[in-house]
Amino acid sequence: MPVIPEQIKYVLPPISVKVFALCVAWYSVSSLTSQSTKRILTDFNYPVFVGECQFLTNACLCAIATVVFTRKPQLAAHFPKGSVPGARTQLRVSKTVFITTLPMGFFQFFGKMFSLAATSLVPIATVSSIRALSPLLVVAEYRVYYGVHFPLVTYLSLIPLVMGVVFIVISETTHTPLVVGSAKQLKGVVYASVSTFIFATQGIYAKNVVTYQTPVSSTTINGPASLALSQEKDSTIPISTKRTEEKELEAQYNYQQHNRRRSHTHITLPNDPEKADKITVTMYCATFGFLLTLPIFVLYELPTFFEQKLLEDGTPVVLRIPWASLFLNGVSHFSQALLAFNLLGTVPTVTYSIASMMKRIFVIAMSILFAGQRLSFLELLGLMCTLVGLYCYDRWGSHS
Repeated sequence: MPVIPEQIKYVLPPISVKVFALCVAWYSVSSLTSQSTKRILTDFNYPVFVGECQFLTNACLCAIATVVFTRKPQLAAHFPKGSVPGARTQLRVSKTVFITTLPMGFFQFFGKMFSLAATSLVPIATVSSIRALSPLLVVAEYRVYYGVHFPLVTYLSLIPLVMGVVFIVISETTHTPLVVGSAKQLKGVVYASVSTFIFATQGIYAKNVVTYQTPVSSTTINGPASLALSQEKDSTIPISTKRTEEKELEAQYNYQQHNRRRSHTHITLPNDPEKADKITVTMYCATFGFLLTLPIFVLYELPTFFEQKLLEDGTPVVLRIPWASLFLNGVSHFSQALLAFNLLGTVPTVTYSIASMMKRIFVIAMSILFAGQRLSFLELLGLMCTLVGLYCYDRWGSHS
């Protein structure tokens, strides 16, 4: 096999096939989920009911998966630690897990409602473009709330990412222009912006809940800073960096020093609770989301299902529910959530947010292609700027 020169190795990111495949799968499933959700809302514009079906399907699939993995523990060996339930896991309510995942349930509830409302009002590309700006919110929240000081290169690496999104949004407005004074378009943009803020905040909280680390890991060494930034030994997207004995010894030393300073630090995070596996976290979040959404559905959308008013073709609303499409959409949401939690539990929050941003760009491009449109020069320029920004962040901006 040909040997790659050291100079080229330094420039090229050390690709991890496993993590790269995980990102590709996440992007593909996310695109499929977004397209199917938009199609359902176009033909059946009941966003609260669609959200209820997604929550219920996720909760049921998680419960089924828990039973399967507990009865077939050998299957868990094919998944990373903390991704699936262990052999001793039981379908019971855990007080610790309940307390730690309840806030995530609220995040899911409000985030999904605003996201579905935005999707029903504006094109997918517009919603995804707005939500692709979440890294800025993550960095801002860590800086303001936790007092984390990011290196200058972190901010510089975000510039081409933001420029890429701006170019894509500008180009997208040529296909679907925002009409001045249009309440529908304006509401969609506002809903998408609120959803972006909610999910960015959820990512910060969830990072501390679903991350499985060793006692001498970077998460315990530097507090919230290590949740936002990679140490040299941490994995990033889509690479896997070197792990050496010297770094392990250094981590142990830093961990000891951290314990000595812990009582004097002014930065506080939630107490490190019992870490639940990602399927359990997803099941709790989906259950909370379903219960929180149920009263809104009963009060606002359910009565219209049984009204005497018929649709244009004379079919009652209750007979027009696309059950098959809703089920398949829920399955794709379940798969997307598993991939996202797997990624979120492995990498720092900002790195995950950058990956999420790339996912949004992928969804934007796919939505344009599915609509039968050709990528314009601005869209191609936006994609290139985003890729350059991701490379700069991955190589220099995500490390402390």
